[in-house]
Amino acid sequence: MRSPLARLARVRRPGDVHRTETPPPRWLLLSRRYGSRAIPVDHDLERRTVLGHRIAIKVFRSPGANAGRSLSAAPAGIGVTGPTGRPSFVLVHGIGVSSRYFHPVAAFLAEHGTVLAIDLPGYGESPRVRQDVTLADHADVVAEVIRMHGLVDPVVVGHSMGTQIVAQLAVDHPEVADRLVLIAPTLPPRTRGLLRAALALGIDTLREPLLANAVVLGDYFLRCGIPYYVRQLPHLIDDAIEERAPRIRARTLVLVGDRDAVVDRGFARDLADRIPRGAFRLGRGPHVVMFTDPLGVARAIVEHARAS
Repeated sequence: MRSPLARLARVRRPGDVHRTETPPPRWLLLSRRYGSRAIPVDHDLERRTVLGHRIAIKVFRSPGANAGRSLSAAPAGIGVTGPTGRPSFVLVHGIGVSSRYFHPVAAFLAEHGTVLAIDLPGYGESPRVRQDVTLADHADVVAEVIRMHGLVDPVVVGHSMGTQIVAQLAVDHPEVADRLVLIAPTLPPRTRGLLRAALALGIDTLREPLLANAVVLGDYFLRCGIPYYVRQLPHLIDDAIEERAPRIRARTLVLVGDRDAVVDRGFARDLADRIPRGAFRLGRGPHVVMFTDPLGVARAIVEHARAS
């Protein structure tokens, strides 16, 4: 009998004539360190033009997700994507990286509903862009992706600079999502500066697993590229997410790792307090906490989706 770790995940691309099964990266197998068993997940890659940007969207579904299974005890009206009433989740990555570092948590979330992991314009598998793209521009793209897929009140999850984009989304497009999760929201005032941010990120890198650093640095240098990273950096540093917090009407969970060197728990807790329907939760791990503890983070997200 084949062990769970030997089972394969599939990556389907539009236009493929034959479906080939290839072993996923080792970090996607979610070994015992990340919970219990590996979860093989269908991963469809879509390429769409959204507001003039050609972007890549990864769609994760668990085996049997289309077989009519429903999420037990899920309140009506949360992220309904079809007749099953299962929630949907939209994942928004941070600066320099791509949706790749969301894959482990996406695999767990896919057990409860459809997951869209977006590669923002200029990042990951989305083509590079010549022009600058602001936080508001990114938020517009995310909102349009939600509309294009017909999602009803999905749980929108942002990490690092992705939290700034999700916060902007909540202010500019409040109708598209009623629940948010802000993981490691950037930047606290103490690290709001080029040198201070670089120092904090450097310290945090020493706390991350080698595999997480490999994924992140690979995206930095091989996918995003330094020129675009430098153009995007002022949007990260100059933005004060806490000033936008009182205007966020969505039910919001703010989550930060207990070993995060970039975002301290005091700032994260204060941010949650500023959001009218905000809540705070401490996770286990450094800045990329959803990579180091995907099961714990997935549980927090699903509990937030189910909360009444």
